[in-house]
Amino acid sequence: MLEAPANGAHSGRKWRVRIFEYGLSKNRYPWNGNKGSRPGGMGSRDWGMGSRESGIRNPAFGIESSPLSTPHSLLPLKWTERSARAALRHLDGARCFADHVSEGNGTSHSVRDLIGFFSEPALGPRGPEATLTLLESERWARDKLLAAWSAGRAELIGFSLDAVIAVRPTGDGAERALEVEDIVALHSVDMVSAPSSGGRALDVLESRELRDSESGIRNPATETMALSASRIPNSEFRTETNESSRSREIQSTYQQGATMKQEIQRILEAIRHQSVVSDPASGLIPGTEGAQLRLQEVLESELGQPEVNPPRVLGALADWLAAQEDLAAALPPEVAHVREQVKALRQQISDAVRRQRIAENRVRLDGKLSASRLPKPLAGLVASRFQPDGPYGGRDLSEEDIEMEIQRVREAYAALSPVGRVMETGRVKVVREPEEKLQMALDRLFNLPVEDTGVPAFHGIREAYVAYTGDGEVTGSVLPHLRVREDYTTAGFPNALGNTLRRVLLKDYRDQDYGIGLIAQFSSVPDFRTQERVRVGYFGDLPTVATESADYGELTAPTDEKATYSVVTFGGLVTVTRKAIINDDIGIVPQIVSRLGRSARRTLAQRVFNLMINNAAIYDALAWFHATHGNLGSTALSAAQLDVVRTAMRNRTEKDSGKKLGIGPHVLVVPNELEGLARQENEREYVDASFTPNRVRFMFGQSSERVIVSPLLSDANDWYVFANVQEAPTVEVGFLQGRQEPEFFLADNPTAAAVFTSDKIRYKVRHEHEAVVIDFRGAYKEVVV
Repeated sequence: MLEAPANGAHSGRKWRVRIFEYGLSKNRYPWNGNKGSRPGGMGSRDWGMGSRESGIRNPAFGIESSPLSTPHSLLPLKWTERSARAALRHLDGARCFADHVSEGNGTSHSVRDLIGFFSEPALGPRGPEATLTLLESERWARDKLLAAWSAGRAELIGFSLDAVIAVRPTGDGAERALEVEDIVALHSVDMVSAPSSGGRALDVLESRELRDSESGIRNPATETMALSASRIPNSEFRTETNESSRSREIQSTYQQGATMKQEIQRILEAIRHQSVVSDPASGLIPGTEGAQLRLQEVLESELGQPEVNPPRVLGALADWLAAQEDLAAALPPEVAHVREQVKALRQQISDAVRRQRIAENRVRLDGKLSASRLPKPLAGLVASRFQPDGPYGGRDLSEEDIEMEIQRVREAYAALSPVGRVMETGRVKVVREPEEKLQMALDRLFNLPVEDTGVPAFHGIREAYVAYTGDGEVTGSVLPHLRVREDYTTAGFPNALGNTLRRVLLKDYRDQDYGIGLIAQFSSVPDFRTQERVRVGYFGDLPTVATESADYGELTAPTDEKATYSVVTFGGLVTVTRKAIINDDIGIVPQIVSRLGRSARRTLAQRVFNLMINNAAIYDALAWFHATHGNLGSTALSAAQLDVVRTAMRNRTEKDSGKKLGIGPHVLVVPNELEGLARQENEREYVDASFTPNRVRFMFGQSSERVIVSPLLSDANDWYVFANVQEAPTVEVGFLQGRQEPEFFLADNPTAAAVFTSDKIRYKVRHEHEAVVIDFRGAYKEVVV
C-alpha cells in the first residue's frame, strides 16, 4: 500500500506503527501488592496506585506505592485488548520524540527531540496501531527508518510508550503479571532502539521518491507501475537477492514511472488538441470516434484510481491503434507522433505485466521451496525447472505444479539416497535480544554458565552499571515523575544484577545438600494458616461371617493422629552500595550472596535436624523418640546393633490393628565423628577375625550412598536410622506455595528517586517453610552416653 499526502500538504514520511503488542513485556516492574484507589474516586481496587497525598510516586514504572510498603515481586506488564482500547483514546495527535527524555535532565522532552505525531489510531490484529507522520525537518529519522526497512531489519528501531498507567495483578506463580487496566495519561510514543513490548513500524505508507519532483501531483498509475516493477527482477529466477542491484533497479523504476506519467498526460493533451482541430463541433478525430472515447475514458479513469489496471489500459490502447491503422497516411505529424508514443507505452505496459507475472511466480515458488525444507541443491534443482529455459518457463505457475515438481525431486532423491543419511539443511543462527546479551555478560562477570559463550563478560560491575544505565558518573539519578517506560532504563540494572545474584545464590544453595531429601517428604502449603496432617489408623483382620445364621457385624473404625504446623518466614537483606560499584568491587558482592545461599540451605536443614536433636513432644504429647514408641535405644553404632534396630523397626505395628508394618532401615544419619565407622559397618564383609558374615552389609547402599554425615548434629555419639520416605513418611517439610528455593529480589524501589536509595541497592532473600514430625514409626534413635 502506497499513499501520498493529499495536495502535497506535507512532505514528511508516513509509517503505520504498532504501539505495543498483546502479551507480556520483557521488562519487569516492582509490585507491592497494596490496595489502591483509582484516580477520580472510582472505588477501591488493585490498581497498584496509592493516594498521592500519602504515597510515593514511582517515576519509572507508572506505579505508586505506600511509603511503608515494600515491593515483593518483579512482574512483567500484560498488555490486552482492554489496554489497547485505552491507548486509542490518547493516540490521535500523540507526539513522537527521538528516544525517551534523558534521565536527570528535567521532567519533559525538548522540542528539538520532536520528530513527528500520530493519527488514525485503530485496533490491529496484534495490538493498537496508528499512523506516524514524520516532520519534514527530521529527514535523519526518515532515512534511518528507511535504511532499516530496506535492509530487512525493521526490528532495529522500535517504539515505546511514555505513559501513566493503572495496573492490577493477575495470574499465579510463573504466570503472575501486572495487567494494564487503563492508560491514565499518554505523554508520548517515542522512537527507541530497544522496545520491550513489541512497538515497531509495520509498513511504509508514503515514499517521497515516488512523487513527481516537479508538480507534486498524485499519480497512482505511475506509482502502481513503479511498485510493480520494483518487485520484479530481471526475467530470471534468483535464489538470492543482490541488494545493490535491487536498489539500482528500484531507482530506475521510479524514473520510468515519472516518464510514463508525463507520456500519458501528453497523449491526452495531444488527443484533445487534435480532436478540436479535426472536428471542432464533436471534438473527436473522424474515423476513430468510438475508440478515442474509450481510450480517453480509460486513461482518465485509471489516473484517478488508487490501483491501475494494466490489461484495461492495454486493451483501450490496442483498440485505438487499430482504428487508426487505415488513417495513418492521412494523419498529421503530431498525431503520428502520438501513435508512436502510444505504441511505446503499450510495450512498457506489456513488459510490466510480464515482469509482474514472473515476480508472482517467483514468490509462489520461493514460498513453496521454503516450506518444503529441501536441501539447498535440491531446491536449486526445482527452481531451475521453472526458469525461462526450463520445462515450465514462460507460463503461469500454479501451486499444484510446484508441489508436484517438489514431490518428484523428493522421491527421486529418496530412491538414490542411503537410508538414514542426513543432508545439509543450512545453518541456524540464533539472534539474541540486546537485553539477553547484557544479562549474559553480567552472568559471565560472576563466572556463571551462559548459553552463548561468544558474549564477552563485563570487565567490572561499574562497566555493567554504565552499560545498563548510561550513567557514566554513577550518580544514580532518574526522572522525578510518574512514568512507564517500555525500553531499557536505569531500572534494568538493579533488576539484571538481582537476576545474576539470584543465580549465584541458588548455585550455592543447590551445591550444599544436607541429605534431608532422604529423610523428609516435601509438600506445598498454600498460606500461613495452621496446617493439619491427619494419619488414620488401620483395621484389623476382617472377621468371619456366618451368612446362614447371622448378619454382618459393625467393624470398629480406626482412630486418627493429627500433626499441626504453620509456615515460618526466614530471610534478610544484602546491600550493593554505590561505593562498591564505583570501586568495582566485583569479588565482595557475589561472595556475600553465595553465603546467603549456603545459609538458606543450612537453615532449612537445621529445622529438620533440630527435630531429631531436641526430641520434642509430637502430636501424641510424647517425645518423638520414646520408649513407648519403641524407637529409642542407647547402644553405640555397630553392625550388630544395626541388626537389632532393623528387627525393632520391622516389628513396629500399625496403629489400632496391632499388625506388624515390616518396614526396615533405609538411611543412616551420623555426626562427623562417626562417618568412618558408619561406612565400615555398612560395607565390610566380615564383622570379626573369625570371618563372621556382616548381616547388615550394604543396608545403606554399596557405596554407603544413603549414609548421611551431618555437621549439624551436635552430639558426637548419637546416631539415627530412617525408613524409606516413600514407604513410611516420618518428617514433612512444607514450603509456602511450593517454592522450595529461596527468593531473591529488590527489597525496596531503587527508582523512586534514583537508581540508589541512600546510595545503595538492597536485595532481600526470603525462604518460607517449616518441618514437622507426622509419624514416629519410620525412625529410630540411639542416644549413646
